[in-house]
Amino acid sequence: MIEQSAKQFHSLTRTLKIAFFLVIAIVMLIFSSFELYFSYQTQQKVIDGQLQLIVKEAAEQVSYYIDDKFKQLETIAYVGGLATAGSESQEMLLEKLLGSEIAFRQIAIRNKNSQKILKVSRLSGLSVSQLAFQKTDEIAAVLATHNRYISPLYFDEVTSEPQVIIAVPVKDVFGDFQGVFMAELNLKFMWDLIETIKIGKHGSVYVVNLQGDLIAFTDISRVLKHENLANLKEIKEFVNGSEQVHHSGAEISRGIINTVVLTTHEHLGMPNWAVVVELPLWEAYETVFTIIIMSIITMVFSFGLAIVVSFYLSKRITKPIIDLRDATKAISKGQLNEIMEAQTQDEIGELTICFNEMVRNLNTTTVSRDSLQREVIERKKYEQ
Repeated sequence: MIEQSAKQFHSLTRTLKIAFFLVIAIVMLIFSSFELYFSYQTQQKVIDGQLQLIVKEAAEQVSYYIDDKFKQLETIAYVGGLATAGSESQEMLLEKLLGSEIAFRQIAIRNKNSQKILKVSRLSGLSVSQLAFQKTDEIAAVLATHNRYISPLYFDEVTSEPQVIIAVPVKDVFGDFQGVFMAELNLKFMWDLIETIKIGKHGSVYVVNLQGDLIAFTDISRVLKHENLANLKEIKEFVNGSEQVHHSGAEISRGIINTVVLTTHEHLGMPNWAVVVELPLWEAYETVFTIIIMSIITMVFSFGLAIVVSFYLSKRITKPIIDLRDATKAISKGQLNEIMEAQTQDEIGELTICFNEMVRNLNTTTVSRDSLQREVIERKKYEQ
């Protein structure tokens, strides 16, 4: 039975050490987890807000670029009196505009009967331009409601550069439609604008049309390859969705250079393009990763502290009990002069006091018993 009892013995000190360590560790782990979660949520909102501001600013710059080209045509059409000017005056206005705006490759005026009145161009006479195939009646139908027209994107057969046709109406003094004033806009000059937009340290910004074709990007070779990005998650959302259902929050997905990024996009409306911004995930959540590392270091330090505290508390609790155990063993061997000092003002201290009282009573009883035995022996000797 003694051997079986020894095998089943479990140290109270060890049990208390484990218990204290687990309690402290679990509390710290829960607290650190909540702190990390709320820090992540807060940082995510900050990052989303910053990325939204960046993409809106980038979209405004691209929209301003296109709007500026329209305004140049409108200025000539309305202020220059294009509808009533003579052929020489018209040609002079067009030549002046073509010389001042390098993004225009060709400029043309057509009357409402689709007859070409005048065209000036940077191209040779042998070059074929999309400007020649534009139908005035179709453009006029758009201009009747929007006052501005922009054609679908196309790429030059020789240079592979992206081009669009923009047009504004030509009206007389009574506001009646007299023709179309159009220009072929080379979008390669928009690439310089994209170069100036900085997204963090390693971010990217680019422009796509509604088909997912890449229009502008810092890597010009990818634009010249007529690359289509409709397979990317963010571009697919733009291609398949609309401005009304556009998800405004930044999302984590694969980016244009095949890295994991935080990305969002902004519709331009007119034209129906989108500006997309991407920020590498590690850069976007750099602060969060720093918080995680600091939290891990803090947790490791806390676990070490929990071990020290658990050792201290378990020893403080079990030492008086161990002293009582040792004193009990001494008493069981007949050492009745074992008196313990009450070191704590708690139940264990009270137990120590009671134990000392018990030892004194036992010692008194033992002394009385020994005296009685000696007296009995002496009386027997006297009687004998």
